[in-house]
Amino acid sequence: MEKWKEVFGGIIPKAVYQVQLINGEKQGLTIKLSSSQTCVMINFGMVQAVRMLDEGFRTNKSNF
Repeated sequence: MEKWKEVFGGIIPKAVYQVQLINGEKQGLTIKLSSSQTCVMINFGMVQAVRMLDEGFRTNKSNF
């Protein structure tokens, strides 16, 4: 099991966000978080791999 550590806690305000993933060879990986009051763009640049897990999949206990 992986152990995660919060690095920059409190920088992104807590809210309900819409997520847009932008990924490609030229632009690299960018994650855009949008809420009614906040818009955050996180640019990771070029990455070798990305792991994503859909919250609906994770919270549905019948999948485990």
